[in-house]
Amino acid sequence: SLNFVQSLSAASEFDLKKLNPKNWVTAAAPVQEKTFEEEKGIAIGGKQGDEIKSFMLKQAQKLKSIKGAVVSTIRNGEVVKVSLPASLLFLPNDTVLMADAETVLRPVLTFMRKDLTKLLITGHSDNTGRKEYIQQIAQYRATAVEEWFQRNGVTDGEMAVFSFADSKPLYDNDSMVNRAKNRRVTLYLVPNTEMIKLAKRKRLNK
Repeated sequence: SLNFVQSLSAASEFDLKKLNPKNWVTAAAPVQEKTFEEEKGIAIGGKQGDEIKSFMLKQAQKLKSIKGAVVSTIRNGEVVKVSLPASLLFLPNDTVLMADAETVLRPVLTFMRKDLTKLLITGHSDNTGRKEYIQQIAQYRATAVEEWFQRNGVTDGEMAVFSFADSKPLYDNDSMVNRAKNRRVTLYLVPNTEMIKLAKRKRLNK
């Protein structure tokens, strides 16, 4: 991926199924080549931005078919945001995708196969547990999602992974319900150069 040292990205050295949560604090930390905001970029605007916004709104409507997901657009409508509760993807305190997770992720994969976007994957947790633990469970869950996309044909260069741990809660962590809502993986579908090129030529929505 764009943001992992080699020891974490090599499947032979990094097996989520064998990872003991007690040892997570000793695992290598991710190396961020770019910040999340740099990867997300700034609004394109103008006629190109209008073309992209129209296209992305249509895609967002399709992705709203994912049961349990919260789908919206950001950056003036140019970026699609898909927030997935951790319970749709993982068992409690686990970092291995459940079998049913494929039905949740496949609509996003269909969009990615248009080769018009890059995918930013962010892991989020509640504030329960040691800082090292909540940082790494969010990181490993985001990585598990990234690896699923890799296995289904999305290349490393099209994705970036970030762990925000408990730093961006949706709700106060003052109840079980709110903490469950804060545990999530959020996907951002960001226009790539090909989409921008098509938008400039007014061919994106044809």
